[in-house]
Amino acid sequence: MIDDPIRRRLSRLLTSTFLMNLEFGMTTRNQYQPHAVLIEWLNAAKNDNMLSFESPELAARMFYGMVEGRLTWGAFLSDGATLKSKETILEELVSVFLSRYGTNSF
Repeated sequence: MIDDPIRRRLSRLLTSTFLMNLEFGMTTRNQYQPHAVLIEWLNAAKNDNMLSFESPELAARMFYGMVEGRLTWGAFLSDGATLKSKETILEELVSVFLSRYGTNSF
């Protein structure tokens, strides 16, 4: 989504709207489960002994927090210029995530 300039602009617009009206932002966010697919995948990986965590919700929030903090916000603020090194950044994010939650079974 952050690779597309139109979607990036739309996301900036929505983010600014949500920041100006926090109640509206929370009401809108509560209608969705943004981490549901990742949580399902994390639980499957845990069942396969590939990952270890106490809370799949926390693990999902940590992963998304790293992605959003390093990729999404940078892309928003630089109009995509920071995406030139996204592959390196993504590899590092996955490595950091696995160093915390991985079981070394892979």
